[in-house]
Amino acid sequence: MTNHEKTQSWYRNEAGKDLCQCESCKNYYRNIRRTYPDLSAYLSSLGIDIEKPLETWSVEQEDGKLLYPEAMYVIIGSGDSFQPFAVGNIAAEKEESFPSADIEDEYFVISLHGIVLEKN
Repeated sequence: MTNHEKTQSWYRNEAGKDLCQCESCKNYYRNIRRTYPDLSAYLSSLGIDIEKPLETWSVEQEDGKLLYPEAMYVIIGSGDSFQPFAVGNIAAEKEESFPSADIEDEYFVISLHGIVLEKN
């Protein structure tokens, strides 16, 4: 069972404190909400701020865009009943291996796959 209020509170108060400041990550923060509004709305319904991933990384494509093969997000609560989902062409699944989010409450991490963003 997930806890929407605690997840939302964590994103509002804690998630942005240690965001990576490399150019690739800053590009992600600038462009993700605008590029994927339906995904942003869905994640928001879970309490997640799409602009504050726990972890992400990118690969530059030949067309000048950046592919983010994986972006991880925290959800506070038990992940026992979590079901993989897709919003458009972006799939999400429960992650088994992830960096610590340093949260005292029970939590789990989901990863999104296949995000492509303009490089700017």
